[in-house]
Amino acid sequence: MKGFIGLDIGSTAVKGVLISEHGNVLVSAGERVRFKDSDNPAVKGIDPVIYYNQIYSVINELSQSDITIAAISWVAASGNLIILNDSFEPVTPIYSWLDTTADDGSVSVADTGFTAEDIYRAVGWPFIYQFPLGRLLWIKHNRKELLEEHNYIAMSNDYLGYLLSGRWAVDNSTGTTFYLYDQEKMEKNLSFLSALGLSERQISPIMPSGSVLGPVLSQATKSLALSESLALSESTVVVLGSFDHPGAARAMGLQSPKQLMLSCGTSWVGCTILKSREEGLERGMLIDPYETQNGGSWFGMFSFPGAGSHFDNWFTAFMKCIATREEVQLDADTNSYAFFDNLAMECDPHDALPIIDPISSNCAAELLESLVSSWNIRAVARSILEGIVFHFRHLMEQKELGIDAYDEILLVGGPTDSPIWSQIIADLFQKQVVIQFGKSAGAVGAAKLAAGGVGFELKPVSDIKRIMPVTADAEVLKARYDKFVSE
Repeated sequence: MKGFIGLDIGSTAVKGVLISEHGNVLVSAGERVRFKDSDNPAVKGIDPVIYYNQIYSVINELSQSDITIAAISWVAASGNLIILNDSFEPVTPIYSWLDTTADDGSVSVADTGFTAEDIYRAVGWPFIYQFPLGRLLWIKHNRKELLEEHNYIAMSNDYLGYLLSGRWAVDNSTGTTFYLYDQEKMEKNLSFLSALGLSERQISPIMPSGSVLGPVLSQATKSLALSESLALSESTVVVLGSFDHPGAARAMGLQSPKQLMLSCGTSWVGCTILKSREEGLERGMLIDPYETQNGGSWFGMFSFPGAGSHFDNWFTAFMKCIATREEVQLDADTNSYAFFDNLAMECDPHDALPIIDPISSNCAAELLESLVSSWNIRAVARSILEGIVFHFRHLMEQKELGIDAYDEILLVGGPTDSPIWSQIIADLFQKQVVIQFGKSAGAVGAAKLAAGGVGFELKPVSDIKRIMPVTADAEVLKARYDKFVSE
């Protein structure tokens, strides 16, 4: 039986699935990304050897002796820069896009010689210091020797393609987040390269998502002196993937402008089909080429950066705050996320609740002590969840994206495991929430790209959960949202 491996290489975790030719998810696997230790909170570097060993380990967990792995692909939270020497060996760590070193004020967008609007229109994303164009600008100013002609400039995802196949190429979706390509023309942006003092030979050629990169090399495990041997054979084809959210959208079947996909991870990202690229530019969205190479639609995203991280900070502080209370019974076997969810579910949404802004407010111990002293812990738990959703709705309104334009919300990522969080989303927006593939949606989309690359139409199967809005809760939730915005 044939199978297809799809990887979701996220900002903080690597996940993967093996899907049979019949569409069944046979195996799932994953690992947390290990960052290099640093005393500087701005620095988020990754050791390449450890990183690719982790990815190979996930691939090996997915590989089954009785399944012929026909193809492999991946979607990635790309924008992670790596610089290599002329033997394609790393001379830098992988600079995660979470690393804010380049935003230290030593360089500005004006140093490119282009306006922010010029960059946005060419790339489809606004100038962001942590992504390769901004980081390379910082390197040119602070460590110019790294940009010498003999060095190769890549992202962590196209380097993975090289390690597996021996061939360099970047897909046009993750190529957007490199900022060194013209998104519409799908070609290297020579003006941007010149501004950095780089030649076009120093970056990968660009190809459409779903293009075949080549077969897995027999020596794929020997590069970088990786300790993890690779279970794939030379009959496995390496296929170019995409950025992570468009990958999840492929799994969820996002095809209509009447669908809104909410992809929740380190950031919460709203995703929608655009009528045109210009529509996305006018709304200030992050734009992806999606299905344009096949005559299909452009894809727009609007991001609530760090939403998941903010929640994790509040969740951790909240659990620590309540751990010693008499009514709380926690032990080593307690699933703390499930416990938190149950607290929130026990709260009546019609009760008076605090308005909590998990983004703007510091989750200091003193504030949480005050909250749990003034309100019951169930009300505080629910209000933390509501605050994240309120922020996302407010972001939509700022982008002039009316919720009435959508018929349903497709939900992927962490909140799919939380019945109360998905219900809050349904109730605030008064829309049906559809859940399928959960946290694996990105990896499933990658498996579809892998199969498509070798001419096979993969139709993954999974249970579909539909959460219907509770009309009776709409008014009280909207009143709290209005108070949240006004405060």
